[in-house]
Amino acid sequence: MVRTVILLILLTLFSVTTAQESCVSNERIVGEITQTVEQPHEFIKENLDSPWLRIMYQPTRNSTLEKYLVFQPDEVLDIEKIQESIRKLRQTRFIWDASYQLVESGDCATDVLISVTDTFPFKPELSFSRKSRGNNYSIGVTNSNVSGTGALFQFEYKHEKLRDQRRIKYD
Repeated sequence: MVRTVILLILLTLFSVTTAQESCVSNERIVGEITQTVEQPHEFIKENLDSPWLRIMYQPTRNSTLEKYLVFQPDEVLDIEKIQESIRKLRQTRFIWDASYQLVESGDCATDVLISVTDTFPFKPELSFSRKSRGNNYSIGVTNSNVSGTGALFQFEYKHEKLRDQRRIKYD
């Protein structure tokens, strides 16, 4: 029992020295990670209380954004990892722009503020054509950010003279 207590005290002292050593060696640690999501258009900002707009547009969830982050709180601050995370966010189909800001919060910690701008998720699709077999048309809709989760939903109805097609895709 005495050995266990001594071992616990030594482990506690070792972990405190390690944190102090990282401060002495000028290594910053990632503190809090805060994410803000901005609406894509002024129209959405002005009409966000409209019920039909709330159905069509829901901001990207923080849990969805966290999937693209390659760094975690309490890690040593690595600017390359933060820039890689921003690059991954910009490559998604539901984020228009992403940026970050570092804020020193004292005691060797630096908070990371991530700001993203959503794209408007609904895109209508409509096409007409005329061929020797008759008129062809297709109509559809795509939602690139279903309920703020980043999931893709597509529906398309296509009419040709010999057949009709319906396609639904959820990814």
